[in-house]
Amino acid sequence: MWILEPQVLVVGIEGSGRYTFEQQLNLPGGGGITTKSILTTSSFGCDIIDQDNITLSLSVYGGNHSMIWHGNSGTASVVCVVDSSDEAKIELTKVTLGRFFERYEKLLRKAVLLVMANKQDRLDALSVTEVKERLELETRFKGRRWHIQGTNAVSGLGIKEGLDWMARQI
Repeated sequence: MWILEPQVLVVGIEGSGRYTFEQQLNLPGGGGITTKSILTTSSFGCDIIDQDNITLSLSVYGGNHSMIWHGNSGTASVVCVVDSSDEAKIELTKVTLGRFFERYEKLLRKAVLLVMANKQDRLDALSVTEVKERLELETRFKGRRWHIQGTNAVSGLGIKEGLDWMARQI
C-alpha cells in the first residue's frame, strides 16, 4: 500500500529568501517543524515536512532558473516566497507566478496558494497588504484558496503560521 503525502511546491525568484526559508525548516526545534531532506541543490530541493502530525512532501524550485516544473496532479499547495523590500522583484514575481499558474493550470487546479511576504524586518519592506495589492492576488487568483503571510525567513517569524494555514487547507 502506498501512502502519498500532499505535494507542496515552493517557488521563489532569486533573492526572495526561498533558500533561507528552506533552511529555516531544517533548523533543529524550528517551531515544531521538522524535515527530512531527500535532495537539495541551489535551485531544487525535496524534503518531507512533519508538522503537528501532518506530513507533506515539499519540492523547492527557484534560483536563476525559470520556473520549469515537471509536476503532477497531486500538488496540493504552492508556496511562493516574495522579497517584500524589492518592488522590481515583486513585479517579476507577479508576472512569473501568473505565467506559472497559467502554464500548469490543469495540474494546479486544486492547489492552494500561500504567499510568504518575506523580509518584513526591513525598513523598506512593503506591508503585507501592499504586497498583496502589487501581486494582484484578489483578482489574479479569484476562485482559488490563497493566503498571504508576512515573514522573516532569517528569524523564522511567520513561517509556522503560514504553514499552519496551508496544512488546514489541504
